[in-house]
Amino acid sequence: MKKDKLSSFQFACLLGSPIFSLFSGVGSHNLIHIAGVDAWICVIVSFLIGLFPFTLFLYLFYASDEKNILEMNLDLFGNVFGNFLNILINIFLFFVGMVQLFNISNFVISQFLAETPILWFMILFGILIIYNVSFGIENMSRVAVIFVGVIIFMTIISTAGLLPTVDTSNLKPYLENGIGAPLRGGILLTLTNVTPIFMLLIIPRKRISDNKNAWKYFTFFYFLAFLFAFLAIVLSIGSLGIYLCQVYQYPEYTVLKKISLFNFIERIENFIYIKWILNSFITLSLVVYHLSSFIKKDSRKVVPISSTILLILGSHYLFRNNTLFYTIGLNVFPYLSLGLFIVYVIIGVNVFLRKKLKI
Repeated sequence: MKKDKLSSFQFACLLGSPIFSLFSGVGSHNLIHIAGVDAWICVIVSFLIGLFPFTLFLYLFYASDEKNILEMNLDLFGNVFGNFLNILINIFLFFVGMVQLFNISNFVISQFLAETPILWFMILFGILIIYNVSFGIENMSRVAVIFVGVIIFMTIISTAGLLPTVDTSNLKPYLENGIGAPLRGGILLTLTNVTPIFMLLIIPRKRISDNKNAWKYFTFFYFLAFLFAFLAIVLSIGSLGIYLCQVYQYPEYTVLKKISLFNFIERIENFIYIKWILNSFITLSLVVYHLSSFIKKDSRKVVPISSTILLILGSHYLFRNNTLFYTIGLNVFPYLSLGLFIVYVIIGVNVFLRKKLKI
């Protein structure tokens, strides 16, 4: 993998996938049930709060120099505590991977393959992820660039098709339950959706051919991911109303059934919502790449296969049903993500103090 090189734009295309892929399903479900009609306000709150972890991500990216985050931790904290932090990071990311694997698998099975065991889809999806990761990060970033173009195109179609169906009265009353619910929802969304972008630090800055201006692309895709999330929640609530959004398991998908292009092209929701599958594919590929880099360096096949098998087994046996999945997604996942964020704060503080004290 040492020969892999990618541009700042290619690298930045990877950033939006964790934010948006984790929003569909578990993220939007949490917001709708926490804040109700004010769920769209949660997205704005999360965008603002998320600027702090996003800034920390940029700081660590430029501080990493020629080493990835795992190697940097060993230099900063020594072998014992450095390896301890690396283990914590990968445990947290392993959980992120399990959540997203079940999230997307449950959607596909429930909407398209009702008679197919969910494990079969996980295995098929896992094979594709292994194939993607085995060619290295440069190939993964190229795939991400293609997917980003497809996702933007599909988002434009869905937005144009749904805007005429939006009833702005469905978005009122504002702050129906006070500021507390949108604030809580925004914080939880930040923890579940923004914190996973730190997994990109597994890619050392030396791999980026033009990294000085990378922050511009990162910022663009951060804005873009939250714009897509904002549009998804506003169009869902605006078209369906909050009560139907609370009833449907995937309101962002259900609302797409209302789209009718040119008054005769209908039932295109399956085509449009493939964007979630594409985002999930990139996110899970990053998780497997990160886990593989921790277990063994420069392995193209054996370690990604092992990492993916562990993700499939963990996801399949941990999340026995939808109720358990959404309970864990609301009451456990955000706080595990908080633990991951705290680890990166510790790393950032250590880097800052060393530079300040010139250690």
